[in-house]
Amino acid sequence: MESILPEVLEIEYSFQDQGGHNTLKLVEGRLFFFSEAHSRLSEKNEYLTMVSAPERDDWILFWKALNHAGVWDWEEDYRPEPGLTLEADIWLVKIDRGGQSVRTRSWFVEPTTRNEFFMALKHLAGVDVTLPFQYLSQKLRE
Repeated sequence: MESILPEVLEIEYSFQDQGGHNTLKLVEGRLFFFSEAHSRLSEKNEYLTMVSAPERDDWILFWKALNHAGVWDWEEDYRPEPGLTLEADIWLVKIDRGGQSVRTRSWFVEPTTRNEFFMALKHLAGVDVTLPFQYLSQKLRE
């Protein structure tokens, strides 16, 4: 029987306007989330961390959402046309599970099912990796 857990799951999301970055990584069956504020916006280094252990049913829904979104067919790089420079968030996805694999990077140009993927990831991990540190830390204070 195929494992419900992937061999690799790593997501990195860097914020160009607000600065800082978020990382989500699967380690020994748990999802570790790390958010860092950009040093130019803060006098000191500020971090948020979170650990979650999704249930089997959460993983099943996640894999169904990825299949529906066609994530396994995403291109390796999504970049703007040569010579066009744009300030935009940059993100990286690495997932291996069974015989399926996706490795993709995005600089401004995105796959059409990007939002479906990040919503499925939010449901699985319990955190929105597309939100910068400032918003995440404010939500924790509320």
